[in-house]
Amino acid sequence: MNIIEDIPELIKANVISEETAEKIRIYYKNKGSQSQHKLVIVFSVLGAILVGLGIILIIAHNWDDFSVSLKTILAFMPLL
Repeated sequence: MNIIEDIPELIKANVISEETAEKIRIYYKNKGSQSQHKLVIVFSVLGAILVGLGIILIIAHNWDDFSVSLKTILAFMPLL
């Protein structure tokens, strides 16, 4: 049972006015989108951190096998 789906029935039964129905629609629209955006941002940041750490670990594990020129390029890459 969703309150948004019941709004037309409540208006027809004169339980709420059209103005109140619009305020309810706006409230639930804003409420749902805010929590979903925060959750997406949290998971995006967490995913970016995990991917970045994985790349760093792969490079660190193979660091001794790299040539001097590749080590130099990788060392100066963050400056770009």
